[in-house]
Amino acid sequence: MEKLFLNGLTCANCAQKIERFANDHASVESASLDFINTTLSIEMKDGADGEAALREITKYINDLEPDVLVTRGEEESEEEEEEGFSKIFLLRIAVSLLALAAFLFIDSPYKMVFFAIAYIVISYDIIINGVKGAFHGVLAEEFLMSVATIGAIFIGEYLEAVLVSLLYQIGEIISDIAVDKSKDKIKELIVKSPVFATVLDNGKEIQSEPADVAIGSKIIVREGESIAIDGVVIEGSAKVDNAHISGESEPVYVDINSEVYSGAIVKEGYLIIETTKLAKNSTAARIQELVRSSQSDKANLETGVSRFARIYTPIVVVIAAMIALLAPVLNIMPLKEALHTCFAFLIVSCPCAIIISVPLAYFSGIGKMSKNGILFKGTKFLDQFRNIKTFCFDKTGTLTSGKFKLVRVEAIGIDEKEALHLARLAEYHSKHPIASAILDDREAINKEEIISYTSLKNGVQAETKFGSVKVITSEKESEYKVLDTYLDDKLIAHLYIEDEIKDETKNLVRELKERNVKPVMLTGDTKIYAEKVARDLGIDSFEAELLPEDKIKFFEKEQGKDGLVAFVGDGINDSPVIKRADIGLSMGALGSDAAIEASDIVIMDDKIEKIVNIFDTSQFVNKIIIENLIFTAFVKAAIIILALFIQLPLWVAVFGDVGVTLLSVINTLRIR
Repeated sequence: MEKLFLNGLTCANCAQKIERFANDHASVESASLDFINTTLSIEMKDGADGEAALREITKYINDLEPDVLVTRGEEESEEEEEEGFSKIFLLRIAVSLLALAAFLFIDSPYKMVFFAIAYIVISYDIIINGVKGAFHGVLAEEFLMSVATIGAIFIGEYLEAVLVSLLYQIGEIISDIAVDKSKDKIKELIVKSPVFATVLDNGKEIQSEPADVAIGSKIIVREGESIAIDGVVIEGSAKVDNAHISGESEPVYVDINSEVYSGAIVKEGYLIIETTKLAKNSTAARIQELVRSSQSDKANLETGVSRFARIYTPIVVVIAAMIALLAPVLNIMPLKEALHTCFAFLIVSCPCAIIISVPLAYFSGIGKMSKNGILFKGTKFLDQFRNIKTFCFDKTGTLTSGKFKLVRVEAIGIDEKEALHLARLAEYHSKHPIASAILDDREAINKEEIISYTSLKNGVQAETKFGSVKVITSEKESEYKVLDTYLDDKLIAHLYIEDEIKDETKNLVRELKERNVKPVMLTGDTKIYAEKVARDLGIDSFEAELLPEDKIKFFEKEQGKDGLVAFVGDGINDSPVIKRADIGLSMGALGSDAAIEASDIVIMDDKIEKIVNIFDTSQFVNKIIIENLIFTAFVKAAIIILALFIQLPLWVAVFGDVGVTLLSVINTLRIR
């Protein structure tokens, strides 16, 4: 995947033209332009001359938008654009207004010279950019504005010609400032990659670029500093703020052997960390890349708006031309009035309000979710989330905590405490999560009582001073997991184990039902045990004793029935199922590459209740987009219809363009 960073690109119409040109190139498999991040992502065809294609695409961009700086590589250009009302622009406004005043109020043979100064000073860049765009087949705002203002001069509307250009210029700058500020606010929500790492080298501290730090290096992070690279704590302890990564509001305590992630901030204490990844593969970099590339897989509404905008402007231009040419001939209106109406059509026809506000709304939603530790691989998943009607859950580690507890011991011909002690001897060396439910305290076990240990397919076995002890999965039907304990092949006890249900899971199930979403539990556990968990959670539908391929068959059966089917699991063992779902989510995935690769949405901690936040954000983003589309369509339609019946001032049409764009952007900022 090649990337071109288009620093200074502000024309949404031109952005569409660039994306279309790249997609139509013979060497390009697919291309997507993220207007918010001004990034063009290009996938080349196998065997194609990628370098030549990039040169041609860059040349096209430079010809179309000479002021745009095109850079390649992994990092965006650090060049900053001048924002706001520059001194030169303010001077242009002042000169134009003074010249316009002289034109209006001074009776002089040089009256038209004053007008020419007023018009050219404020309009020259509009005309130049409009002509350049037209040569490349782009009927951009500048071209339409140029035709309208020059036409206004032609019919003697000198004052309106200058005022239209003046209002357009001011409106464009205010709109650009609003868009830029909204981009900045959104990007503040995205985890930043640390700028340096303090490497310990033979007792010396050396500040290095994170990209230069090798795996296995030792880095020190003090209070207030960001962790530069993922790793494991080998010395020290601290409270670490993971808010930018997982959305956790409270710092977490870490000490020796704790895993830590880049982008986290040390709040109290200090840490010496042994790095386990390169900086480019660390959590902060992965999150940053996911958020940056989240618009490569665009929502249907977003692509639909782009297609509509592509045909909308030419249609309005044709209608405007027909009014100018046919209305006087058919005696519908005088030539001057027809031309005035034509110019109003041209000014109001640009669809920039839609082109800008729709992707900005999606990106705002994704930025908001990123702040809460939820990452999206494309805007389409945020858009489609509100259409989920069936939500399937893996059980262990998703609906339940994955932390097992011993419920009771059923001894057979032996004392209960003695049976439990023998089971603990067998499980002492086991790393299985269930072993922790049996072993309250490993230190309390006398290791000298254990002679040898063997891992079995369905359990464990240990030779002890009391005999051969075996703990294996039972075939006994129960609402709990049951382990059978044997002493010298004689059954001595049944151990009943329970996987604790997360406190927040019941609330989530209730919230889903209130949204008319059917929760379904999929598990490989026995039917009787699955039934108990489902009953405790309030889930009416479940499938038990499933192999991974059985879960995939379940999706094949359910998909297409009623809305979308989603699945949430741990992102590693459930990868095939996550990929098969209409929308796949992974839970408890902090720092997990496997989870990020498998799922469409990554929840960076194990807080399953965040699914409700995704539903709410998806619905709110859609609401904002619909509001913007209706508002834009209503205002533009109203201006167009009114222009057919009364002679509207052209500044009203300017409001229908840049004014509507500005108000749509302001409305979109509510998403944050």
